[in-house]
Amino acid sequence: MLRNRKGHLYKRIIRKLFAVFIFVIGIRLIWVSVVTGWTSNVTRDNRDIQLAAKHSVQFVEGDDKISHNFKFSRLKNEYPEEGMEPGFTKTKVNDVKSSSPKNLLKRVKEDPEKGNGGIAPDTEKQNLIQTPVVTKQNSRNNSISSVHSKNTSNKKITDKVDFQARSPVRKLPNENTAGNQNRSSAVKSGMHVINRTLIAIPSNIKKSHDVINVKESIRNAINKTSLNKVDATAHIERVKENKTEEADENGKKHLMELNFQDNAKLTGINSNLNIKVSKDDNVLKEAASRGICKLVEPWGQKYNADISTYDLFKNVSYKMDDNGNYPIPVKTVEELRKAKELKPLTVILVPFSHADPGYGLTIEQYYNQMTHATLDNMLVKLVQYPNMTFQWAETVFLARWFEDLDENGKETVKRLINNGQLEVVLGGWVMPDEASTNYVAVVDQLIEGHQWLLEHLGVKPKSAWVNDPFGYSSTMPYFWKSSGMDNLLFLRINQPVKAKLMKRKSLEFMWRPYWKTSNDSDVLSSLMSYTNYWVSDVCGPEQKSCQEFNFLHLWEGESRAVQVTETNVAEQAKKLSEQFRITSDLYKHNTLYIGLGEDFSYPKPHQWDNMYTNYEKLINFINSQTNWNMTIKFGTLTEYFTQVRKEERKMAETSNKNRNNALTFPTISGDFFPYTERNQEFWTGYFTTRPLNKRFSREIESLTRAADIFNVIVYSLFKYYGVEYRAHDEVARVLRTARRELGMFMHHDGITGTSLPHVVDDYEHRLFKANEDANMALKMAVLTLLSKGKQFNPKLLQEETVKPGTKQMSGSIIFETKKDVKILLINPIARRRKEVINIFVNSKEIQLASPSVRIVPYQISAAKENSENEPFILSFETDLPAFGIEEYTILPKHDAKERIEVYESAPTKSESVLEIENAFMKVEFEKDTGMIKRIIHKSGHVTNITAQFMVYQSKTSGAYIFGPAGHAQAFMTGAKTIKVKKGRLFSEVKVTSSGFLISVKLYNTSSIQGHGVHVKTEVDMAAVGMKEMEVILRFKTDVQNGDNFYTDQNGFQLIGRENRPGDKIESNYYPVTTMLILEDSLKRLTLHCKQPHGGASLKSGQFEIMLDRHTFRDDKRGLGQGVYDNVRVNSDFIIHIEHKSHSFRPEEVRYTYPSEDSTLMNDMLQNGIFKYNLLDTGLKLLTKVHPLKSAEFPCGVSVVGFRNLVKSNLEYNSTSLVLHRKPIHCGYVPLNEQCSDNNGSLTIKKIFPKLKVKISETSLSHLYTKQQLTLNSDITPDSQELRAFKIEI
Repeated sequence: MLRNRKGHLYKRIIRKLFAVFIFVIGIRLIWVSVVTGWTSNVTRDNRDIQLAAKHSVQFVEGDDKISHNFKFSRLKNEYPEEGMEPGFTKTKVNDVKSSSPKNLLKRVKEDPEKGNGGIAPDTEKQNLIQTPVVTKQNSRNNSISSVHSKNTSNKKITDKVDFQARSPVRKLPNENTAGNQNRSSAVKSGMHVINRTLIAIPSNIKKSHDVINVKESIRNAINKTSLNKVDATAHIERVKENKTEEADENGKKHLMELNFQDNAKLTGINSNLNIKVSKDDNVLKEAASRGICKLVEPWGQKYNADISTYDLFKNVSYKMDDNGNYPIPVKTVEELRKAKELKPLTVILVPFSHADPGYGLTIEQYYNQMTHATLDNMLVKLVQYPNMTFQWAETVFLARWFEDLDENGKETVKRLINNGQLEVVLGGWVMPDEASTNYVAVVDQLIEGHQWLLEHLGVKPKSAWVNDPFGYSSTMPYFWKSSGMDNLLFLRINQPVKAKLMKRKSLEFMWRPYWKTSNDSDVLSSLMSYTNYWVSDVCGPEQKSCQEFNFLHLWEGESRAVQVTETNVAEQAKKLSEQFRITSDLYKHNTLYIGLGEDFSYPKPHQWDNMYTNYEKLINFINSQTNWNMTIKFGTLTEYFTQVRKEERKMAETSNKNRNNALTFPTISGDFFPYTERNQEFWTGYFTTRPLNKRFSREIESLTRAADIFNVIVYSLFKYYGVEYRAHDEVARVLRTARRELGMFMHHDGITGTSLPHVVDDYEHRLFKANEDANMALKMAVLTLLSKGKQFNPKLLQEETVKPGTKQMSGSIIFETKKDVKILLINPIARRRKEVINIFVNSKEIQLASPSVRIVPYQISAAKENSENEPFILSFETDLPAFGIEEYTILPKHDAKERIEVYESAPTKSESVLEIENAFMKVEFEKDTGMIKRIIHKSGHVTNITAQFMVYQSKTSGAYIFGPAGHAQAFMTGAKTIKVKKGRLFSEVKVTSSGFLISVKLYNTSSIQGHGVHVKTEVDMAAVGMKEMEVILRFKTDVQNGDNFYTDQNGFQLIGRENRPGDKIESNYYPVTTMLILEDSLKRLTLHCKQPHGGASLKSGQFEIMLDRHTFRDDKRGLGQGVYDNVRVNSDFIIHIEHKSHSFRPEEVRYTYPSEDSTLMNDMLQNGIFKYNLLDTGLKLLTKVHPLKSAEFPCGVSVVGFRNLVKSNLEYNSTSLVLHRKPIHCGYVPLNEQCSDNNGSLTIKKIFPKLKVKISETSLSHLYTKQQLTLNSDITPDSQELRAFKIEI
């Protein structure tokens, strides 16, 4: 069969070559049929067949070839066989003959839209070379690297033809225009077999006056089609009519060279050839209309938005008064009295206590010393004073306290909630930071808090009260709205920007994401007018007057509070009402929210008495003065927003501007970073403060999410087969502990690093415990799955990645290879991934085997610098499906032929250029410094880029504040050591000096990892005595981005930033959670980050990331000290450069979308492959499990969370599924092979094909049901949107 297929191909190639010869000598083609999008759809099973046949290993999944039977005694042939997907039916092997070249051509010609076959090179025995990093590093980060090396030696086209798996592809529209008779033969032929891959090249290229590099155009078309992502049509630009045949022939020749060269330098690239391309809007719009990608629409036109925060920050004046305060546009009492009549004013007083779960004290200290007493007093005093109200936000404290109550106390709490005296606002596990948190963890803690409230109190929060984060992300209001909260009250934004809003009477507005085309996610938002939320600061602009009404501290030492008596009530009431009236004038509506509380307030009974009795006297007096036209009462936050909406509707009716009585609040899009409230000091230092903990929390986030997912898989599978899941309760218990500890760290004084040292220690120990618990949960779930329920002892698995202590970076254990070592590899993401796995072993005399390949080629290198002794780094490539688990075995063996050893070397003087390269690019370095210099893509595109460690000297910096003394200066300690590794698997240049390390690595792979430059840094400020400094890594490039760049927000969306050269450096710093982007008309540079940092682009083409900071100074924001507990910290980045398919400037400076490749690259960076050592090698387990074979997740769709919801007694309640469809920018051509752009439906039946489950779409935290769905309902979210589902298994 194979030989016959070769014969058919030979004949066809001969015919084609003859046709090319005829075309070259001058025969012109009159008309060629249009060949539209053609895709190869030979399944992965077919490729596995070829591999199995080649290696004589029986692993193909199907009815006739199964390695082992996997069944329970009473469920014969029901439970899947070894290597198959639990819970899914077996699939037959596809007919290989149907994918022969002849049949493929026939199918394409008969119906181009259905031609879903392909021809590709045989996967030959790999000849791999290892060049691993020798330095100590986090092995989980190593595992992120995805490598797929092939022997692409220069051979004739007719040497070999075999089949390779192809995933479904994105189909872009093809123009249907008449061809040009003078086109070259390379373009004229409708189809070619090039590099053993069937390629569809359009013959209908239109006449155009655009000058284009034909060689580059054709090469891009062939490469991208061979990677099976889009039609060649979408990548070949229109060719100018007079383009010579010689140029076209050169292009075709270069095509051959590109596809056959084995990592050699490309030839025939004329980098001086002028390239001018024009934007083809029609192609992009059609692709967007088909849901393949998304266009960046100009903001403010289609969406009818009123205000952009990007524009609000323009020309902001940071002038201060003599006290360092920014002026606000308030009127005096005399100016207000000149009004003909005072408008009716309603003032709603809301007592509250803001409780940080760790800041000056630990959470347990706060609970025992303050919070417990506050909540106990609340039960008594709200019953005693039925007119009084109270507000609470943090569920973590409420849950802790509620457990200690007796049944009468619990019933009292519910009664207070039902009668409207007690309102729970926001209701997440904590009030999270909004700069450094990743949205996955934010959503998880929100679900945790809301589900606790629903189970124990029947509460569904309607309003969010977010008073204390230091700046606000536009991501969070979208989450609050998606959870059922329509209202938001917040405080800490840039005070001069707030003054601008005051002048516009826009402190109340609808907050809408830039990318939204409707108002369904609008949140009615209200800004507190001044700089603080304490009762002494909120009544009006005159703080001294407000302090007289802070009865929490009546009769205390320095308190200015004045008790209200019958003799002074008139005077005090007048003073208070005047402050209220001045404040209300800043708002459009005549309803005012006044919070009566502080941090950890009301712990003593007399504080409740003093606040109620004194304000009750003031309320009665003011309400009795009819000429004051003011009503004051105790109330709730939701009551305030209800009144505001009522007023707005009345105003709309009166003005007759909106006949349908819809609300007409101004609409604002954007975020509120950076934050400053006085002295031109900016809260941008905490973006980086204590980076080790920021990184560790991100690792735990991925681990907890993975444990949740596999717990769901096991539970659903065992539910179907009626098998007891014996580990269920224990897994649920440790998972709940892990997520709650991680959720607590998301607090705005946790992940920010802005707590006292002993509190930081407490956070670190809690994170350490959360890591242990999440590991235990994942091990128990995986063991249960692989042993068919017979074993779940977590001690049988040893995690490969370990954290020695709370102050140390994560590292890797060393496996003893004197006997067999079994390694389980676990893919935690919902798509296939190919990566190189790095494992530390104590011997290089080994052999490696997998479930699919008897002998796995591997690479070995010394882990210690300048040493050939143990330990060693074992590197090999793996290919894991979505949520897949596979077992690899390391066996002791001498002189293994498949082993290739690689060692480090220093650059020699004879080397003129220091460089590394892979199949896609070459990276050049400065020979003297070892720092990056230039990136040259094999397409001919060149990006000049340099990197340098630099430091800012601290002047006014503290834990929160970044305040440098001037511009950053170059910094490097001691002599530098430069080491180079070059290999077929990856190449690396590493530079070390005292306290610093930077590694730049390229992976020689066809997978997505091969398209990025991987950068790793380590900084140890304490080791080299760096004090009062802030370390950055600065890159300078030739990207012409001007003053505009983009950063991500919480890993959820991308938002535009503007560098303002006239402002302070620190005011131009922004939070970078996962991405920073520079872009011009020709290319985009994305910096992917493993952990949150502060970042900036202070000049065109330049960007910098802050790595660590040290300061003794107290920045006077409440902490009382600086940050000086520095430890060694590591950071991981990927530099990803994408060249545009056509020339266009960034469409919108305020926001943008990531490319498909960028989305996938970042997803793998955030979620590494988990590796566990099976300690009992005699234990019989499944060697591989592929749970999601039937469910193909499109490239943009990611699983935010997939977890079982359990009751307080750990009884199963339901399963939570949250999906996010990340928007894909239409202007960038995807090169990855790891997922499909298939725009088909994703259903629950594909995820649970055998289970009959009930499914409903819900609000984000599952408090509200939107609609009931069927198993076949499409659950794919719209672009950029989240969708949440509740599944009853």
